[in-house]
Amino acid sequence: MPVYAIGRSHDVLYVIHQLTRDGMLDRPRVFLDSPMAIRAVEVHGRHAEAFDEEAAGLMRHRPRIPARR
Repeated sequence: MPVYAIGRSHDVLYVIHQLTRDGMLDRPRVFLDSPMAIRAVEVHGRHAEAFDEEAAGLMRHRPRIPARR
């Protein structure tokens, strides 16, 4: 699924996470093909002090992004 906006890509990933957590999806393979969005996720991960409790919980239990090749 092409996603061009950083915020939209995070929204899509969040919904996929929620659906998987709630048992509506069976651990789908998700490929985020957006260097800018991937970089934004990395930056967010380094600033957990800015997260609310829900976001902090999601970051603690998020799947790891494989290293870029």
